[in-house]
Amino acid sequence: MVPLKDIVPDKNQPRRNFNPERLAELISSIKMHGIINPIIVEEYKGGYLLVDGERRFRAATELELKEVPVLLVEPQDETKRLVQQFHLQEQHEGWTAVEKANGVLRLSQKLGISFIEMGRLLSMPERTIRTYMGFADLLEHKEFEKNEIPIHYAEKIVQLRKWVHNLFEKQDVGEFSQDDEAALEKAVIARIKKGDI
Repeated sequence: MVPLKDIVPDKNQPRRNFNPERLAELISSIKMHGIINPIIVEEYKGGYLLVDGERRFRAATELELKEVPVLLVEPQDETKRLVQQFHLQEQHEGWTAVEKANGVLRLSQKLGISFIEMGRLLSMPERTIRTYMGFADLLEHKEFEKNEIPIHYAEKIVQLRKWVHNLFEKQDVGEFSQDDEAALEKAVIARIKKGDI
C-alpha cells in the first residue's frame, strides 16, 4: 500500500479517453469492494510513476482514498515503458481502434520514429499499420475521434483530400490550402456521422 498522493500519472500514457459511465461503475465497485487488482507503478522522483491502472487511479482520486495497493516494477527507459503500456491497454476492454491509432501516432512522435517503425515495434500486422496510418495522415484527428467515426474511413478521407488537392493543382483553378483540406475533412466526417456516406 502506498499513499495515493505519491503516485504521478504518466503524461505519455497511450490511452487518453476513458468512458465516464464505465468509470462511474468502477468507482461504485471500489467503494463496495476496494481495489482488487493493484495499480502498477515504478519508482520516480521520490514517489511513483503510474504504469498501468489509470482508471483505478482516477477512481481512487475521486473517492479521496489515502492509500492504494500497488505492484512495484523495475524502472524502465521511456521506449520500453511506452511499448509495455500499449500492450497492457490491449488487455483492457473498451480501447477503440481510433484510440489505438492515436496512441501509436503519439508514441511515434514522442520517440521520433516513423509510424511504420512504431507499428513494427508494437508487433502490429502490416494491414493494421496501414489502417492506422490513414488515421495518422488526417488533419482533423480530434474531429474524427469526437464523432466516433470507424477507423476504416480514415484512409478513404485522406485519399479524397489528396485527390481534390491534386485536381486543383492539375486544373490550375487556384490554391487548395491546408485550411481548405481541413474543412473538406470536417465536411466528410460530418456526412459520415449523419449517415449520408
